[in-house]
Amino acid sequence: MATNAGVEYFLAEQKYRGAKTPEEKLAALEEMLRMAPRHKAAGNLLNQIKQKISKIRKELETKRLKKGSSGKSLLIKREGAARVVIAGTTNSGKSTLLKKITNAKPAIAEYEFTTKEPEVGIMDYNGIKIQVIEMPAIVENFKNTKALR
Repeated sequence: MATNAGVEYFLAEQKYRGAKTPEEKLAALEEMLRMAPRHKAAGNLLNQIKQKISKIRKELETKRLKKGSSGKSLLIKREGAARVVIAGTTNSGKSTLLKKITNAKPAIAEYEFTTKEPEVGIMDYNGIKIQVIEMPAIVENFKNTKALR
């Protein structure tokens, strides 16, 4: 069955075919959807346009998510009733404290920056489980910076 689309629809379709970026294609498809006829015979046409719109939106969303993630990210699963973070300068005893109060076995050495990634341990305090995370020292000599004076 014929869809009897108007001139505006065919102009929008021409814009879609000439579009180079996903954003241009999406705008043209949305215009095509607005200009498409709304009757029984146009049902397949409308569904095809909606599927194309959905596909392009997913593509743009994945591009946006990939662009947003710059560098390495760490995800530490939440455990226990609370979460405590140990932060401090290099060789200040963070790993020793974590080892004493939890079941964790972090690397402890005399050289600086022994801890490369966050270490996690669970502390039992009167039957309450508390997650303790040791953060590595981020910047050498950070206690001498202007922000902490």
